[in-house]
Amino acid sequence: QIDDTPFRQAQVVLSDISSERKEFDAISSYTLREKFESKVYDKDYNLIVSEAEFEKESKLYDAEIEKYEPLKIKILDNLLDSKKTFILLIELPRCGMNNSLNKFETAEKILDKYNINYISLSYASNDGLYESKIYKLFGKDEEKLNSVSIIKDGKLYVYIDESKTSFKTESDLKKWLSKYIKLK
Repeated sequence: QIDDTPFRQAQVVLSDISSERKEFDAISSYTLREKFESKVYDKDYNLIVSEAEFEKESKLYDAEIEKYEPLKIKILDNLLDSKKTFILLIELPRCGMNNSLNKFETAEKILDKYNINYISLSYASNDGLYESKIYKLFGKDEEKLNSVSIIKDGKLYVYIDESKTSFKTESDLKKWLSKYIKLK
């Protein structure tokens, strides 16, 4: 049984955040790693550059990784400043999940199925997070931040409160999402 009585509100119209999502996804650590590996390794992971070139590329890669988290925070903060309405998935690995269902992967699957843009962030380091507008938006509460959320006009509209809501199946999460957004 899903208890979301405190959060029942009308469905929202999501903003077009396709360009922000594209920019966000372009600076993912996975994408950066693929780019680095394609420059220094062949398909069998044999080194294809000199040791000096490898060192140079490694330093460039490390510098990119160091700056990618703050860039993501900047994109999120800009979405808030421009009062966009969007879905935000933030997973903080050190925060435990009370449910057996992985809400992040399941939400991504549902949203992708309906071609709905969202921002998804898995935060291992929290670099820049504590100074961000996103962190303040969630009242500096990591349990609240570690959730599937809907931001409306740059403000927190609704989020999955695991102390009140339990999802056992994809259908449960889909039902929760469909209360707040139109699933086409």
